[in-house]
Amino acid sequence: MFPVPYNDAQRLKSLESYKILDTPTEEAFDHLTRLARAEFGTPFTMLSLVDSTRQWCKSRQGFDAVETPRDMAFCSHTILSDEPLVILDATRDARFRCSPLVCHKPGIRFYAGAPLINREGLRLGSFCVMDTEACAGFPLEEVRELQDFAHFAMQLIEMRRPVEHMSLPTPEREHPAKGTFEPSLVFLTPKDRHWPH
Repeated sequence: MFPVPYNDAQRLKSLESYKILDTPTEEAFDHLTRLARAEFGTPFTMLSLVDSTRQWCKSRQGFDAVETPRDMAFCSHTILSDEPLVILDATRDARFRCSPLVCHKPGIRFYAGAPLINREGLRLGSFCVMDTEACAGFPLEEVRELQDFAHFAMQLIEMRRPVEHMSLPTPEREHPAKGTFEPSLVFLTPKDRHWPH
């Protein structure tokens, strides 16, 4: 069984209003996940949305499956909080060590995901990076970078929302980072964060 946010019914209704689930890939989203893979130096990046039974990927790099059951998804835990979820070694985490995604292919060890928070303050999914090797550490600077990627991804999703469902953001719902994330300015230097051999 997967964890469920207290406002999951409201969250699912909001997610449905975007009419984005099961849509074809789009270059704007793929461009963002490619940038993130280069920036963080991880083999997998994903922009996923969590519906009632599954995690569905709007964009993914290095990950074969377009969807996974919600009870297997790391992102099911990411949407429980506004703060990013960082798992340095999934084999040492009781929540994930028995997951097929950890025990079998692709053998995920490291996961970091930031929730996709819409204008209503609802967490629709996550923007995440993953690796098959455990991570020695994920500094606050990189956590903030990941939040910026998630924030920009959510802006792209908001742009495609049908007009009748749009609402103006309130100050308390604004992303805490100042300014607008500009993906063309990302300094693409893969980071070595693996445990030393």
